[in-house]
Amino acid sequence: MSIIVETGAVVAGANSYISVADANTYHSTYGNTDWDATGATDYTAALIVATQALDAFYGQKYMSAITVGSPQSLLWPRLIFWDKYGRIRQGATVPTEIKQAQAEFALLYANGTDLFPQLDPNNQLLDQTTKIGEMMIKTVYVKPTPVANFRKVDLILAPILNTGSSGNRVR
Repeated sequence: MSIIVETGAVVAGANSYISVADANTYHSTYGNTDWDATGATDYTAALIVATQALDAFYGQKYMSAITVGSPQSLLWPRLIFWDKYGRIRQGATVPTEIKQAQAEFALLYANGTDLFPQLDPNNQLLDQTTKIGEMMIKTVYVKPTPVANFRKVDLILAPILNTGSSGNRVR
């Protein structure tokens, strides 16, 4: 599969917010030596899975909204809004934070991190009771916790995520 980059113009069939060249530039700029920009590694799959992870994990928290009836395949572009720092964000664009977060997810994926691991219910075991006489089995689980903590991605996206605080004003 090839990468189809969303530019902010609602590109049909878009499956990525950045190209491999954009990811190479990002990782080179930030000194991420685990990203091989020589072309020896095909990063297409990493970028496409990273886009899925980004929208799946953070999409419900993105500030603003998609234009009603938009045929877009990804969750950006969105309508004009103010971010948490009071900066106006134009519609019909993909924020830099989205592109950077995608590059970080792609790096994790390319280096073997499963971005969508299955939850192990045994890791969530709170209480287990087993009684032999008169047979009694009781198993209690706590509410599942998030699969992973992507701290760097959280910090990158913070200005454009609605976390219940003020600043989510759509115009």
